[in-house]
Amino acid sequence: MKVRVRFLGFLARLYGSGETTVDVPENYTLRDLLRMIVKRKTRFKNAVLNDEGFKETVLTLINQKDVGVLNGLDTELKDGDEVVFVPVSHGG
Repeated sequence: MKVRVRFLGFLARLYGSGETTVDVPENYTLRDLLRMIVKRKTRFKNAVLNDEGFKETVLTLINQKDVGVLNGLDTELKDGDEVVFVPVSHGG
């Protein structure tokens, strides 16, 4: 299966690219995908994840839906899915 992964804002710089397409096996989850893409990308990993999962400063979408309304890190990916990592800025 092919999954398109996009990185917006400063996350593209940390990852080293704004977009990539990865081949994943059936029954692959978002958690599995993250394990794959953060290998050797320590700065990206530190910007996106904490001990509980995603940091509040990153919005993660699968096919334009927030993973929070799906199954979070356990969301199963399907062929042709698009995963987007969006940095979120808060101000006051």
